[in-house]
Amino acid sequence: MVVLKNLTFGVAVAAVLAGVGVGVACRPAPVTDPPADWKAEFRKAYGLADGQVVRQIPRPFPRVREQFGFANKLQRQPQTDPPKPIGNEIALILNWQGDRPNIRGMMGSAPDDPNYTNDLHLDYVTQIVTGVHPHQIETTGPRHRDRRQLNQTPVPGDFVFDPAAPLADRVAALDRILRDECKLPVRVRLETVVRPVLVAEGRYYPKPRPGREAGHIDVFGHKPPGGRPIEYSGDMAEFLADLSGWMGMRVVDAVEGPRPAKLRWSQHLREGGESIDCDDFHWRSDEADHDWRMVSWTVADQTGLRFRLEDRPVEVVRIEPVK
Repeated sequence: MVVLKNLTFGVAVAAVLAGVGVGVACRPAPVTDPPADWKAEFRKAYGLADGQVVRQIPRPFPRVREQFGFANKLQRQPQTDPPKPIGNEIALILNWQGDRPNIRGMMGSAPDDPNYTNDLHLDYVTQIVTGVHPHQIETTGPRHRDRRQLNQTPVPGDFVFDPAAPLADRVAALDRILRDECKLPVRVRLETVVRPVLVAEGRYYPKPRPGREAGHIDVFGHKPPGGRPIEYSGDMAEFLADLSGWMGMRVVDAVEGPRPAKLRWSQHLREGGESIDCDDFHWRSDEADHDWRMVSWTVADQTGLRFRLEDRPVEVVRIEPVK
C-alpha cells in the first residue's frame, strides 16, 4: 500500500481512481453538499448523537454512502447502467461542520492491487480521530517489526468524530470502539511522559528571505530546493504546531510580545537521496529537510525567534497490545 501525504482532495481521489492505495492525512477542503433529497438520510446514517464524540459505521455500508461517493467523485461512473461503484473499497474518516460532511482521511486500494485492503490502519485512525501529529503517537512493542505490525492492524468500517470534543474524550471513545465493537486486542490511551521538546522563545522580528514579504517563512533544512512548495497560512500558534509536525519534534510556544495576525509559510521538500555532509552530521537530502536542528536554525534566521532544547513532561497517545 502506498501512503500519500499533503495532497489536495482532488489529487487523492485521482490516486484512488487510478487503483493506488491511499492514506491521506492532509487538510482537504469540505466536500460538496450532497443533493437535498438524500442529505437527511446521509446525516441519519453518519451523524453523531448528542454527547457522542466518535462513531464507527461497520460494513455493509448503507446505500446512501454510494450516492455520497458519486457526488464527491469517490466512485467511477462508466457508461453503464447502473454505474459501477468503487467507493466501498475506500474507507472514510469524516467529521461534521454544521450540516456539511468534511472528509478528513481515506484509505483503500483497487481490487487488482496486490496489497489490496479496504480497511483503515490503526495508527492512521488514531492520528486522524485524535488530531495529533504522528510523533505524538507512541506504540508499545519489543521490536520495530512488532510496533509496525501493531500500527498496521486493520480497522474495519468508516469513522466519524467530533473535532470539538476534548482530546481525552476522543481517545476514550476510540479505545472503547476498537475493543468492544471492532473486537481488536488493543488499547489506546493518553499518557504523560518526559520527552525532548523545542521551546520557541523570544520576540518575533520578521527577516524574510529575498523576494519574500514580511510574514512569509520558508520552512526547509539544508537549502530551499527547487519545485513548488506546499503553502499554508495561519497565526503564530498554528505555524508552530505545523512546524512541530514537519520536524517530528514537539514545539512549545513561549513566544513573547506582539504577534502577527497572520503568517504564511512554505514547506520545501526535495526528491531523491542527494548526500549532504555538514560538520559532524550526515543526512540524505530528504531527511535534512525535516531535521529539527537544521529547520529550527533556518526558521530562527527568518523570524528572530530562539529554539531551545529541553526535557519536559508531555502528553502522548499510547497504542499498546492487550493480551
